[in-house]
Amino acid sequence: MRSTFSGGFVQTRFHPLEMKIRSRGSKLAINASFVETASQTASDLILSSSPGVVPALCVNSSVFLLGLPVLLGGLTPAGVAHSWFLGTMVFGAFGGRGYLLVCIYFILGSAVTKLKLKQKQAELSDTVSSEVGKAYGKTTYLSTTFKTVPRGTEGAVSLEGTVAGAGAA
Repeated sequence: MRSTFSGGFVQTRFHPLEMKIRSRGSKLAINASFVETASQTASDLILSSSPGVVPALCVNSSVFLLGLPVLLGGLTPAGVAHSWFLGTMVFGAFGGRGYLLVCIYFILGSAVTKLKLKQKQAELSDTVSSEVGKAYGKTTYLSTTFKTVPRGTEGAVSLEGTVAGAGAA
């Protein structure tokens, strides 16, 4: 860093960004070349194949702060913590391109699991009631005639399986 003073102006240079700040009183003017260089540096960092842990912490933490309400809506707190760690490591090791791929995978995967959620819950409930009824049902009845039948008979229901299915729903 070099500073020079001439005619009421202080000019400071930071190498390698070549940032020039001119000050008179409380006014600051940032040279356009700094903005261009800074944006090129940020772009190079994001597109780098392995930018390192510190940039990864900064980028991933910023993304998490912006998307935290969405993440908490779809993940448990432990899941959020694990995904933050994964995002930081992926960005640090593989850069912006690898990070973008993982983010797209998370978004698409989350969206797909929400498709036909009611149907999936109904199927889960049916499976749970069937399996619990076969394993633990003491008395099973045929659902069409209400006659007692052996466990595992097609269409048979039991109190234990019915309660388990209701609990799973």
